[in-house]
Amino acid sequence: MTDKQTTQREIDAARRLFTLLPRGQDLTLVILKGHLLIEEQVRQIIDKRVKKPDALRDANFDCYQAICLAESFFSEKEEYIWKAFKKLNRIRNELAHKTEPVGVDDRIDDFVNSVSWGSYVEDRQDRIEVAIMKLFVAVSDLVERPTSY
Repeated sequence: MTDKQTTQREIDAARRLFTLLPRGQDLTLVILKGHLLIEEQVRQIIDKRVKKPDALRDANFDCYQAICLAESFFSEKEEYIWKAFKKLNRIRNELAHKTEPVGVDDRIDDFVNSVSWGSYVEDRQDRIEVAIMKLFVAVSDLVERPTSY
């Protein structure tokens, strides 16, 4: 495998993440915004791989369906990415649809631990934000990557 070159699209996506992710703000807002930014990357994966992306517009896939469709384009090597995003998606749904979600702190910790990928940050808020950023970068990397190695 050759060394990967960062593309202009990836640079632009990262800039968008760092501009729009409300670091140090209310945790619910950080999770909702981070989820939305990652979801944009997932939808770009789908648009890049299907022959007629406009044909799917009226299907109005929810995020979970989009995650599953994008996951289907890749091998098991990337499965950890999709598992982590499904965890984040569940957290997002609970925060967005329940006024007092139960057990969400444990689910957040599970998500963060699933995205630790060799690093540790002391502060909980920072750990969550770093996990969202790492997941974003991992998903963003898949947009232009060949379907499978």
